[in-house]
Amino acid sequence: MLRYIIKKIIMLLIPLILVLNSCGENGTVPIQLEQLKDPREMTWTVDTIYYPGAFQTLMNNFCAFSSKNIYVVGHSSQGSAGSLYHFNGEKWEEVNYNVRGILFRITGIDNELWGAGYIGTEVYGVYTEYSHVVKYDGSIWQEINFDNSSHLITVGALLSITAESKNNIWACGREGLVIHYNGSKWQKDTINIPRIPNTEYSLYSIILNNGKPLIMGLMYNPTYGIKTYYITGNENNWTVTDSMHPGPQNPVTTLGDNDFHKGDNGKLYSFGDALFEYNAGIWKNIYSTENYIDGMKALREDYIFVVGHFGLISFYDGKSWDRLTELEAKIPGALYKDVWTDGKEVFIVGYLNTIPQKSIVLHGK
Repeated sequence: MLRYIIKKIIMLLIPLILVLNSCGENGTVPIQLEQLKDPREMTWTVDTIYYPGAFQTLMNNFCAFSSKNIYVVGHSSQGSAGSLYHFNGEKWEEVNYNVRGILFRITGIDNELWGAGYIGTEVYGVYTEYSHVVKYDGSIWQEINFDNSSHLITVGALLSITAESKNNIWACGREGLVIHYNGSKWQKDTINIPRIPNTEYSLYSIILNNGKPLIMGLMYNPTYGIKTYYITGNENNWTVTDSMHPGPQNPVTTLGDNDFHKGDNGKLYSFGDALFEYNAGIWKNIYSTENYIDGMKALREDYIFVVGHFGLISFYDGKSWDRLTELEAKIPGALYKDVWTDGKEVFIVGYLNTIPQKSIVLHGK
């Protein structure tokens, strides 16, 4: 329970370390029933990602268009410098995205990369975070200029972004903020949930299920504790569909409290203290572990990875889950944040417990 509370407090206070989703959640065409490579038979190498002079280079989230065109985003103690890298099939290189702001999460659709985060400003000693969205079309980085007259430029970092098509892009963030792009304009909304005073409130994960957003949010108060919410609906019409308030009276995890994942197999998952699959209106626990789950990739129903704390790397082959202990032993105790695979190659990103803190990418093929 203490580990759960510490995890959520860090999520609230240091949003740069939020777990991030991969591009594969946005309608990737499922791989047909071809022979995929068993990760236990792959040859694995390790790449280190480190921005010179940075105390922390902590990469969190893949956005992969192919095994030779992968982005990873995260936190750099140097601000935007060293916070985004690209793999071209041979090496990882820093990306200077040449726009203002800090990116928390990235997603991709139709070979376009979209990022969400914030722009920080300080006026007379008062620091404020404003919502921020950028787009990269493969050659040009564009900062999205929201219409000031509609009050869309707003206080509060965006913590998550997802896209089903170029005409259906959603992001969410602090204090219930939700924004939506319909192909021609951006709309802003706020999801209000009854709350007690002095309560932190953030929407930190959003995904599209059957074209509609499904959102994960939380509230935190030192006395009240942490409560996780599942919210669905559409603009100006939101419903809390489920919630979880762990504690002495509710010790059992009933929902994924960390993030959502839309598999290439078409199924919807949530994960955190355990892995859940959504089926016929019910979240079913399909995998439990002592290690907190920070990332996953479901390529097919017989090809699923989960990664997480204390070096967790687990693989499901359609029959049983297998901890890849030999691979875990390569770097004991690493904190793995995300995984991506096309069935031929696998990429796993995580942190090293070193000073300075660096990121690593395990690459199997």
